[in-house]
Amino acid sequence: MIRRLLFPAGVVLLVLALLAPAAAWVVDSFLGRDVRFIAPHAAEVVELQRSLWLEGDGVADLYGIPAGDPARVVSPDASRLLIPPEDPTLTLMRVDKTHGDNPLQVKTVWFFTYWGGLGLGISGLVLLVAARLFRPRR
Repeated sequence: MIRRLLFPAGVVLLVLALLAPAAAWVVDSFLGRDVRFIAPHAAEVVELQRSLWLEGDGVADLYGIPAGDPARVVSPDASRLLIPPEDPTLTLMRVDKTHGDNPLQVKTVWFFTYWGGLGLGISGLVLLVAARLFRPRR
C-alpha cells in the first residue's frame, strides 16, 4: 500500500525537478528586463544636470546615483522605469534601498530554481528508493 503512494510521489517530484529550469527560463525570457538601478535625484537637480550635460558624459548620473552594475529584473513596475532621451538604449529603474525597495531579480529566480530543483530531484529519488524497498516480498 505504501509503495502505491511513494512511487507516484517520487515520479512527480522528479518531473517537477526537470521542469523547474524550463519555468525559470520562461520567466527570464518573457518577464525579464535589463535595467540599471539608480537612487533618484530631485526633479530640480535632474533639470540642472540635463542642462549641463555634454555628449559622452554618463547618462545615469543625470537622473540619480547609479547603484551597482546593470541587472535583469522580473516584471518591473513601469512607473519606476525611466528611459532617458539622451540614450534610449538605456533603461533606468528608480530604487530606494533605504526603504527596503528590492525588486525581484532574475538571478534570484535562477538561484531558487537551482536549489529547489536539486531538492526536488533528491527527494524524488529518495521516494523512488523507498518505494523499491517497500515492494511486496515473494
